[in-house]
Amino acid sequence: MLTLGELMVAKEDIIGTWKLGTYETQFSDGHIGTHPVGENTVGYILYNPDGYVSLELMAQKRLNFTQQDPFAASDEGYAEAMRSHLSYVGTYEVIDDRVIHHIELSSYPDFIGHKIARTVRLEDDVLYQTTDEFFMHGESQIIHFVLHRATSCVIA
Repeated sequence: MLTLGELMVAKEDIIGTWKLGTYETQFSDGHIGTHPVGENTVGYILYNPDGYVSLELMAQKRLNFTQQDPFAASDEGYAEAMRSHLSYVGTYEVIDDRVIHHIELSSYPDFIGHKIARTVRLEDDVLYQTTDEFFMHGESQIIHFVLHRATSCVIA
């Protein structure tokens, strides 16, 4: 049986870049679905030593805009881009077995000024996160993330 001390995660333990491995959305009625941004979601969460967090999630296969100018897309193109992408940045804190993201900027304006809390468990270089229940796409849901510590990349 785990004790509380074994459940605690320190800020230093999660500092770094985490690549999304798998995820599962569980709705309040128990059924399992896809991530809110779409099937085959790819993404990263970056926890910086200075206390900032950045999240980027997007559907793996997104529609391209038909224009070279990213600000000249059609309304339909913008709507699809919004549905298939989520990003935010803010500060974070780690308390026991939870990490709380304090959102300052977001592609989804309603997240700004709010907190997103996740229960976390770290096993070697795998970070498991489960969101608190929240309302999105018309239903209450929680999301289970499995994140893998990204290996460093060196640019020559």
